Amino acid sequence: MSLLRRILDRPEIADEPPVLIDVGASGDMHRDWAALAPYSVCVAFEPDERERGAVERASSGYRKLTVYRAVLSDREQESAEFFLTRSPYCSSALAPLPVRLAPWSFHALFEVTGTQRFPAVTIERVLAEQGLAHVDWFKSDSQGTDLRLFRSLGDERLRRVLAAQFEPGILAAYQGEDTLADLLAFMRERSFWLSELHVRGTRRLSARARQALAPSARRRAERLIKVSPGWAEATYLNTLEGDWSVRDRLLGWVIATLRRQHGFALELALRRLESSADPIFEALRHASAASIARSAWTMPAIAALRRLRSFAEARQWL
Repeated sequence: MSLLRRILDRPEIADEPPVLIDVGASGDMHRDWAALAPYSVCVAFEPDERERGAVERASSGYRKLTVYRAVLSDREQESAEFFLTRSPYCSSALAPLPVRLAPWSFHALFEVTGTQRFPAVTIERVLAEQGLAHVDWFKSDSQGTDLRLFRSLGDERLRRVLAAQFEPGILAAYQGEDTLADLLAFMRERSFWLSELHVRGTRRLSARARQALAPSARRRAERLIKVSPGWAEATYLNTLEGDWSVRDRLLGWVIATLRRQHGFALELALRRLESSADPIFEALRHASAASIARSAWTMPAIAALRRLRSFAEARQWL
């Protein structure tokens, strides 16, 4: 039996399974949740029915899955207006800003094709309905409302979250959007550390500018123009400093390991060993140290592949 399964089969976790919240749950199951899914309770939210079927099919491996076809709101209301866009991945409870988006090549994806009122729920109400006292892993791609939804957990539930993932905007494509700057400022004052930040983007190319290009350049414009920052994927992990249960420390190690943060995972194991000789944490210490040692062999190969890719990208300009 793998160490991961040994941990997830322990009574501390089996009796209090991991709780995963997935807001804007379109597409495939989150890759790091595949290992946790058979042991976890997942609550997903996706009002846009164009994506809801995909959620249910892709997420069938959970211990328990509940999908709400409702808008997750940070305040109590019976229903909420939802803006349906040409791309379902851009639909939002916030109105897109066409003037702000016009200079960017992906502006057409945000074209509003209709509006629809959906039932609205709050995290507090949903957790009460599901009999859940806490959230372990919060993942939100709500197109503009990630931070306010996270804050709506309330101070105590928010403090207990072990991992939180967001996709905040940089361009501010929606009216009243929670931006990356807002998220960074809020999380800086909490007991979380920024584990990963991947900046994604689009190209500054308006429809008028595209039409001014020669036909051959127009067809290749998406490859010829430099990508500029548009949004980010941010992952935060709880520092787990202070008084935490064995269950939370074990699950924190699992999450850190799944995110390949082996240095932090090692730190968590060592902290527990300072006050307890529990053999499971000695096994975690050994596993994290071994993972770091293996990285000494794999990282040079990964770096070489990145250099080759950069070289290949540079050659297209020669």
